Amino acid sequence: MHDGVIKRVLRESDEVKVIMESIDKEGISIEFFGVKSIESFKPEGMMLYGICEVKTEEPFRDCT
Repeated sequence: MHDGVIKRVLRESDEVKVIMESIDKEGISIEFFGVKSIESFKPEGMMLYGICEVKTEEPFRDCT
């Protein structure tokens, strides 16, 4: 995904869902599980120029 805008960030317990809209007006949702903490300040409307998956070792990623 590239050139998207964050529409909403939803958090429930240790799950976070980021709802975005691409430059082509396509709806995109990314879900994160096992979230320990999140820091944000009014992310709605923020432009994301690109998102990619990065591989890392625990404790930053738990692939169970």
